[in-house]
Amino acid sequence: MLECPVQLSAQGLFDEKIKRPLPFLPQRVAVITSPTGAAIKDCLKVIRRRFANIEIVIVPVKVQGDEATGEMVEALELVNRTLNVDVIVTDCATCGSSLKEYPHWLADDPEYAERAQRFAAKVRDISEFLVEIGIRPPQGKVDARVTYHDPCHLCRAQGIRAQPRQMLRAAGVELVEMEGADTCCGSAGTQLITHYHTSVGVLERKMDRVAATEAEIIASGCPGCQMQLSLGVKRRGLEVKVVHPSQLLARAYRDEAD
Repeated sequence: MLECPVQLSAQGLFDEKIKRPLPFLPQRVAVITSPTGAAIKDCLKVIRRRFANIEIVIVPVKVQGDEATGEMVEALELVNRTLNVDVIVTDCATCGSSLKEYPHWLADDPEYAERAQRFAAKVRDISEFLVEIGIRPPQGKVDARVTYHDPCHLCRAQGIRAQPRQMLRAAGVELVEMEGADTCCGSAGTQLITHYHTSVGVLERKMDRVAATEAEIIASGCPGCQMQLSLGVKRRGLEVKVVHPSQLLARAYRDEAD
């Protein structure tokens, strides 16, 4: 298995101009997994349900939080030259926003500025990618009441709001919108560690809104948000599961065989 020596930032500074629709159906896809993400198997499942013969390369991310140019250059070289992929897909909102920031961090580098633009133009969140190529409707469905939390690194940093909801609706869930779905859950990177009381206070407001939906499941496309929301569920003693949207879509595909 190939490893990517990449360290990522989380500033949300990517240039919207680099985002272009895929001009063709991809044949070779790199899937970048987050260090804390648990949804990778389900991400692979939903991609393969759309393209049975697609070639997928797994690229695990070692560390996040450092925008060092040297680390980004190594990542660029790995994907652009070694892997030669059509699309770079991630199941992590923070990773995706950071990968799309490479043109910002390398803008003044005469050797890598243009390469960074090409690299970032290939990056897609898993929900963004599936909606762009078309989700194959599953014959099975997930019979559950679900609410969705918008990760800041997805809805604000990347402008992705509708696509995760389209994944959830494709899975057949009853989607119940919570009040302030796009307000922060209090995770905010390391805020739970560095500003614990503030972080928990923000989380408590979010959990009030979750509880009001009477949802059985909270879906969110960010591992950091998932951990924070899981903490909130535990603190409240709620019978609620926290999952990635791809996990519900994959479950609907699995139910086809039942």
